[in-house]
This record gives sequence, C-alpha cells and structure tokens, in this order.
Amino acid sequence: MKFLNRILSLLLFSTLLISSLSHAKNAELSTTLYNGLKVIIREDHRAPLAMMQVWYNVGGADEPEHLLGISHALEHMMFKGTIRVPNDEIKRINAQYGGSLNAYTSNNYTYYYQFFPKDYLNLALELEADRMSNLYLRQQDFATEIKVVMEERRQRTDDNPQALAFEKFRYLAYPTSPYRNPVIGPMSSIEQLGLNDLQSWYNTWYTPNNAIVVIVGDVDAKQTLLQVQRFFGDIAKKNLPTQPDLNEQINTGYRHLDEYSRIQVPNLYMAWNVPSLVTASQSQQAYALSLLKNILDGSISSRLNSELVRKEKILTTVNVNYDMINRGDTLFSITAIPAAKTSLAEAQAAIEKVINQLKTELVSPEELQRVQSATLSQLIFSQDTLQGQAQLIGRLEVNGINHQIINQFPILYDNISAQDIQNVVQQYLNRDNLATLYLQSEDKKPKPKETEVAEPPVAAEDIQEINP
Repeated sequence: MKFLNRILSLLLFSTLLISSLSHAKNAELSTTLYNGLKVIIREDHRAPLAMMQVWYNVGGADEPEHLLGISHALEHMMFKGTIRVPNDEIKRINAQYGGSLNAYTSNNYTYYYQFFPKDYLNLALELEADRMSNLYLRQQDFATEIKVVMEERRQRTDDNPQALAFEKFRYLAYPTSPYRNPVIGPMSSIEQLGLNDLQSWYNTWYTPNNAIVVIVGDVDAKQTLLQVQRFFGDIAKKNLPTQPDLNEQINTGYRHLDEYSRIQVPNLYMAWNVPSLVTASQSQQAYALSLLKNILDGSISSRLNSELVRKEKILTTVNVNYDMINRGDTLFSITAIPAAKTSLAEAQAAIEKVINQLKTELVSPEELQRVQSATLSQLIFSQDTLQGQAQLIGRLEVNGINHQIINQFPILYDNISAQDIQNVVQQYLNRDNLATLYLQSEDKKPKPKETEVAEPPVAAEDIQEINP
C-alpha cells in the first residue's frame, strides 16, 4: 500500500508540475540566432500579458578586484538612455503603455525584464535590442547615478549591522572564490569607478552571444521568434573573454570571526562549502542537499524548528538556505537567533548536534516523502506567474543548465534516497568545511588588557582562516 501511495503521489506531482511549469498544451520554442543570441519562448494563454527578460552572462563574480561593483553600476546606467531613446525615456514609454520594468544583478548574471500587455511585446523587444547595442553613456548621468549607487550601499549595507556582518561572513565562507566579493562592491571600489570603465564593461559583455532572451505569455511562439529576429538579429556578436574559475581551490579548514556592532539581538551565521547542480560530481548530490534544506527548515515540523525552536527553545528563529542553481560551488548556510539565555556557541553546538544525527541515522521513509512533496509543491507554486516561469528558465540557462530539466524534477527528486541525504551530510557538513560568524552587541566585546593596545575593527581583507 505504501508503494502504491508513493506511485500515486509521484504521478500527481508530475502531472501538476508539467501542467504548471510547461503548460504542455501550449507551444514552447528554443533556438539560437546566428549571432549567438539564445531565445526561449513559452506560450501561456491564461491572461493577455507577456513577460520579456534579457539575461546577460556576467555578474559580480566576473569582476576584477579594481572594478568590484561595476556590473551593478552598469545596470543602473542601462536605464539612462540610448541615442534613439534618450535620458529616462524608456521608463516613460513603458509606463505609458501599461508596462513595468526592472533589473537585477547577481554574482552570476545581470538581467532586465519588461512586462506588458501582449499587444506591446514588440515595443519591449525594440527597447531591449536598442540598449543591447546602442547604450549612450554620459558623464552627467554617471555623476548623478553613481551617487545613487553609493547611497544604496550605505542604506542596505553600511548602515545595517546584519547586512555588513553578512558581507564579511561571505568573505570568510568563500576563502578563494570570487563569490566572496559583494555584488554592489565595497564603497572604496564604487568611488573609483569611471565612465570609461563602464563603457568598456558594456562593450565587452553586452553582446548577443552572451545573452538569453526569455519570453513567457499570451503569444504565438513562431511569430514572436520572427519579431525577436527582426529586432536582435542584426546585432553583431563579439569575442568574449574567459570568465574566472568560481570554485573553491583549497580547503582551509574551520574559519570563525567574532563581530561586534550596535545591535540588541545576537546573530549566528554558519555555512558549509558545497557543490551546486553545475559543479556536483553526481547530480543527486545537489538534489539531496535541496531536500536536506527542507528537512532542517521550511515548516514547523522541520527538524531545527521542531527541536530547537519549539521543543528545547534554544533558538527563537532559524533559516536554512541552499540554492543549487549556481555557476560555481555554493554554500549550505544557516542563520539563527538564539533564545535569551542561550549563547551563540551553545546555539551552534545545538545545530551541529541535529545535523550530526543525520550522519548516523537515516531519514525515515515518511519524512523523506513529506519533504519531497513539500519541495515539489514549493516549486509548483513559485511557477504560477509568468515572471516566475521566465525567471526559472533564465536562471537555469544563464548558469549553464538546460531548462528542459524542469520537466524531470519530479523524477529527479523522487529518486533521492535517505542514503543519498546521509551521504551529503557526511561528505560536506563537516567542521573542517565550516565557516561561522558571531554577531554580538558592542558591550560583549572583550576589553583589551591595560598593557595592550586595542586592535582596529576587522576588515574583510584581514580575516584569517583557522586550521584546527
């Protein structure tokens, strides 16, 4: 009976996933133009709308040390106009025809989207093709916009103790990978960026053979492809430089940093270096890590919540994060706030105890099935919108993963066994693969002895690895 229930559950989720993600009755088209531009168009006729996204395969992890933050700064300048559509005209045009637009820069990519009533999709295509090849960078715009970027840095990071601590934590957690650098860049780097730097960055990376166009909506795929060819087909491709290696090169052992700031509640940061779906030697490792995330967190019945928050009351909140869609190696991270009378060290020890149980005890069939179902449910609900569908397609493709794998997710997750989960815990969630940061209030900072001189605050560049 359990076997039959498992089969029925798998069939149900497979049907729901295919219906939600692929909309099997509708057409989907994927091709690459002669200039190297990859185009993916999915029909979804539930509403007379169209989502159009352009993904560029360049982000913060591709930047040299003297240009940190340039991808994000260029993203801002991409809204300052071309010769044909000058100044902020792209925003006015978009609003005039009932659309919305925005952009986002990550370590791995920079992407832009426009969301329109379907009748104005061609307008979005024309505007994006224009700024792919004709961006007009002016010093007067740059002088103003770089100040906006600096203010964004101040508000989101420099004036936010948790965000600033997390930035230092990433630097600690990635001993060698470019992922250690903040996408927005340090203030010292932002201040040194010049207009010529942005022009060179744009000329190098903003090219059709380094981009993916994703369109999801109430469109005819074949006719839409003709329009994509019309607007983008004549843009010349360019020779691309080699991108940096994003994987960790060495195992530096356990790393720890104590950080003190003007906060009331202490914070615990933990992260293990783990593979992504792209870098895993066996793909099931990535799927097992994804399920492990939901075993530990994700619902009130997950282990860290049920044992450490609700039962033992060691933690007040806990969050586990793992994203397998990543061009290089990634992190399996946990952030937590301990209960009032619990130290950060005690909170860390309690979390490690729960994790270590998984090294010696297999997850039960019931818990595994529950987590597999929950993982697929989360995926299905995230794909209910046009933007959600386009984002998953784009993120997969820009990170080097064929988006058709979406249709295989039910089987791939179902094939993960309790032994697979135990294997990744044993292999990766070890002390010598761990980085931790304790963020505490300033009054907890040890006072220097009278004969000693107080040391200055630790900068990211000064973090040292600890080898036990």
